Amino acid sequence: MSRPYRELNKQELIGLAAARGIELSHMNHRPHILRELYRADQASEAKGSDRDDLLRRMGWLLGKDEVDLPDPAEWPAVGIVVPVYNAPDLLKRCLEGIKRTKYRGELHVQFVDNASWDALTVRQLKAHKVICFDKPVGFSEAVNAGLRALPAACVYHILYNQDIAVTDPAWLDHLIRWMEAHPECGACGPKLLREDGTIDNAGIEMTPHDDCAERGRGCAADDPRFNDYRIVPTFAGALFCVRASVEDRLGLLDERYTFGCEDLVYGMRIAAEAGLQCWYVPTAELTHTCHAIREANPQDKQRIHDWWKASSRLYKAEWGAYCQAIAKPMHIAFILPNFHSACGGARVVAALARYLSGCGVMAEVFYRKKEDDPDSDFPAFPARPLSELREAEIVIATRCDTLADALRVKAGRRLYFVQQIEDCMSRGFGFSQKQALDTYRDTRFEIVTIAPHLADTLRGMGRKSTVCDVGFYRDLYPVVEKSGKPKKLLMYGQTGHKGPDNEAIARLLKSAGFTVNCVHRYAPRAAWADEHFRPKTTGEMAAIYAAHDVYIYASESDGFAMTPIEAMACGTPVVLSEFPGCEQYAKDGVNCLMARYRDPAHIAERVIELSRDAKLRARLVKGGLETAERYDWSNVGRQYARLLLGHTYDRGQPNSRTAGHRMVSGISRNA
Repeated sequence: MSRPYRELNKQELIGLAAARGIELSHMNHRPHILRELYRADQASEAKGSDRDDLLRRMGWLLGKDEVDLPDPAEWPAVGIVVPVYNAPDLLKRCLEGIKRTKYRGELHVQFVDNASWDALTVRQLKAHKVICFDKPVGFSEAVNAGLRALPAACVYHILYNQDIAVTDPAWLDHLIRWMEAHPECGACGPKLLREDGTIDNAGIEMTPHDDCAERGRGCAADDPRFNDYRIVPTFAGALFCVRASVEDRLGLLDERYTFGCEDLVYGMRIAAEAGLQCWYVPTAELTHTCHAIREANPQDKQRIHDWWKASSRLYKAEWGAYCQAIAKPMHIAFILPNFHSACGGARVVAALARYLSGCGVMAEVFYRKKEDDPDSDFPAFPARPLSELREAEIVIATRCDTLADALRVKAGRRLYFVQQIEDCMSRGFGFSQKQALDTYRDTRFEIVTIAPHLADTLRGMGRKSTVCDVGFYRDLYPVVEKSGKPKKLLMYGQTGHKGPDNEAIARLLKSAGFTVNCVHRYAPRAAWADEHFRPKTTGEMAAIYAAHDVYIYASESDGFAMTPIEAMACGTPVVLSEFPGCEQYAKDGVNCLMARYRDPAHIAERVIELSRDAKLRARLVKGGLETAERYDWSNVGRQYARLLLGHTYDRGQPNSRTAGHRMVSGISRNA
C-alpha cells in the first residue's frame, strides 16, 4: 500500500501527480499538489461509486440476502495444491486446517515441497502425497507441478498457501456451491482475515497509487462494504478456486513470473483473455498470515528480492496500462442510434460492452432510442439514454449517424466501430450515400472494423483501420445431431433482403423434392417459402436451425454474417454463396460448401451434392462446430480487451497441464 500523502516530500508528490496524469502547470507548491491529488481521489471515488452502480445493474454485485445457493446435485471432485517451503509450525497449522475441512465431495490434496531442508518439515510431509524439488524453483513452477499431478477427475483446483489457517470447516463448500451455480465464473476467492480478525484481503483491486491493493485490508471482518458477492479484477494467490477447464484453455501459471504477480496475472487473464468472471465470495472465510513463509526464511531474502524485482518488471511491462485502465476506472461509452437486442449490431455492441465490463472497466451503452426488447434469452446489458452521457475516456460511435453524438461528448479518444459500410442502407436513417461514405473519412475517429474486406474498402478511402472479429454466445445454440437424408432446408430473409436470389434458389430446390423454409424476425412472409418463421428469442432461433437439415445463406453482402456460424453451432450443415467477406471464416469442404456468387443453379447443385454424401455432411458438421467455438465471445473478446485496455500479454503456447510444459530435473513423488 502507498504511504499517506503527508509522509511524502515535494518531489515524491510531483512524481505521484505525474504518474497519475495530473497537470500541475506552474502551480507546483506543496499545498497545490496535495489539493490536486485529493481532487483526483474524490473523482476516482465517484467513479468507483458509478462502477458499483453498473455492477449492481449487471447483477454482478449482490448482497448476502440476495444470494440463496442450493447444494449441487452431486458435489464435484476438488484438488488442492499446497506449495511448501520449511516453516514447520505453519505447515503443522496448514495440515490441521486441511484435515478440519469438511467437504462432501471427493477431495485430493497434493503437496509440493520446494526443496525444504528443514528436517521437521520433511517428516511432516512423509504421510502425504508430495512432489519434491531438489532445489528451489519459482512459485509458479512449484504450483504448476502440483496442478499437473492432480487427478483428471478434479473439476475445481484450489491454490492453497502454507500460511493459511482454517477457521470455518465449511469454507470449501461455500466456494464450490458458488462455482456450481455460476458457470460463467472462471475463478472465485474467499474473504481472508488476518490473525487479529481484521481483513487481509477481500479480492484485489487496482488503485491509482499502486498497480494493485488488497480490498478491505485492515477493515473489520464484518464491514458491510466487504460482505457482498461481487466481481473483482483478480485475486491474491494465498487461496483461490479455479475451474479446471480454465487451465485447459489458458494454460497454467506463467513460469516467467518466478515470485510475485503470477496470481494477479492469472486472475486478469481469466477475465481479459477468456471472458470469464472472477468473483469474491464473502461467506468463505479463512485466516492468512501474510508473508509468513518469507519471514520464516530470512536466508533467502536476496534471492526472493531478485525474483520479485524481475516479476514486477515483467508485470508492469505487460499489464501496467491495463491495471491503470481498471484503477481509474476507465469509462468506455458506446453510442447506439437505437437499442434492441434482436438487432445484430446492437447485440454485438452489448456483448462487447459486457465483456469489457467483466474485465473491470465501466463500459456502458448509450442510445438515442430504446425499442421494445423481445429477446429474453440474450444476456441482459443495461443501457442508458444518450442524454446522460457527458464524458468518457473512450467514446465509440457505432453507425454513421452517431458520429455527431460522439463529438458532443468530452473524450480522450474517439473510435468509429464499423460493422458494415453503410451506403445504400443509410437512406433508412436519413443519410445520403455520400454523407454516409464521408463519415469514414473523418480523421477525428480511429476506425475499428470487423472484417478484412471492410478494411480493404476503407483503405481505398484513405483510412487505416484495426480489424477485430465479432462473436456470439455459443452456449445459447445447443448441438442437435441429425440422421437420415436431408429433406428440410432453411434460408434467411427473402428476395431483396439479404438474399437477392432466394426465390430462384428455392424454386430449383423445391423442384428437386426439398421443403424450403424461410426465417427472419421482421421480413414479411416470402411467397416462395413453404413455411416462414419469425422467432422472438435466441432459443427459438436455435431450435429452428436445429430442426432443419441444411442452412442456405445466399447474401449479397455483409459486414460479418453471423447466422451461418449460428447454424454451424447447432450442428446444421451450411451452404454459402461466395459473397464478399465470407472468406473470413468459410472454408469450402471444411465447415461449409460454397457456391459461385449470384449463381442459383450452383447453390442448388451444392445442396443436392451435400444431401447425397453422408460423410461430407459429417465432415462439415465437425468443422462447423470448431468454427463456432472459435467465434464465441469468450475467444473473440480478448482482441478488444487488448486494443482498448492496453495489455500486451502474449505467452505463445500455453503452459498446459498435459503437454508442452518444461520438465524440471530432480522431481520425485512420494506416496
